[in-house]
Amino acid sequence: MKRVRAALRLKTIRSRIVSMELIIIIPALILLGVLLYQQMGNLLIKTNSESYDRILESTGRILDNNLEYYRDISRNILSDDTLQEILESHKADEPEDGIMDIVSLIKLKNAMTQYMSGFSGLRSIHIFDNAGKRFSMENGSMTDSFPKDTSFPDMRKSLWYQQAVANQGYETFVGYNVITSKEDAFSCARILKNLKTQETIGFLILTFDKNTFKNVLPSNDDQGKYLLIDTESEKNHIVAYSDGTDAEAQESLDIVNEQSEEYYTCS
Repeated sequence: MKRVRAALRLKTIRSRIVSMELIIIIPALILLGVLLYQQMGNLLIKTNSESYDRILESTGRILDNNLEYYRDISRNILSDDTLQEILESHKADEPEDGIMDIVSLIKLKNAMTQYMSGFSGLRSIHIFDNAGKRFSMENGSMTDSFPKDTSFPDMRKSLWYQQAVANQGYETFVGYNVITSKEDAFSCARILKNLKTQETIGFLILTFDKNTFKNVLPSNDDQGKYLLIDTESEKNHIVAYSDGTDAEAQESLDIVNEQSEEYYTCS
């Protein structure tokens, strides 16, 4: 009988020891699992971030090359002898919104045609003298189809115009068509100066096809989609997106505007 009691006591002690070990080991295992999960999650985030950084760095270099290409177009137009001569002759004109005189229009048409045909992606050229009179060429043809509610004095009040003036002759890129306010193109704006005196003699607006930027973004990427946004304007504008419809791109922009952590952003 004593042996049975001793065996039961020993079994009870052993069960208590096992129970105590389980009480100690199980929380330790749970804690270890949580720490490993966090560590693996952080490692995965770091790996993805590094991957995105490499992709965006490569894309950024291509975008910089494209922007330099657009800068070259505006600089070639600025240095055009005909443009310099006409704008210099107009600098004493009284302020007057509207088109230039017929002689100036014909000369500028002949001069600007080479740029419209020689540079891919260039949609339109708009040249203004200091008085606000303009020359416009779109898709290779001279046009006067300027929005009725758009005037040069009104344009001078806009943020993008003020940014262009502040840039002192350097190009200002805007993520939409500043002439029509539509999202179908992006714009390059700059003040025009006399190359000899550096006196301001006019203003230049170029519009470009957005597809030239879309082709730069990675596509069919298993890790996600890419959105190129202009954040320097009055509001964020979509310049290009890698895949999907316009509605999907707008939905992505709305999420980015909410600063969601689901999106990886860089500038």
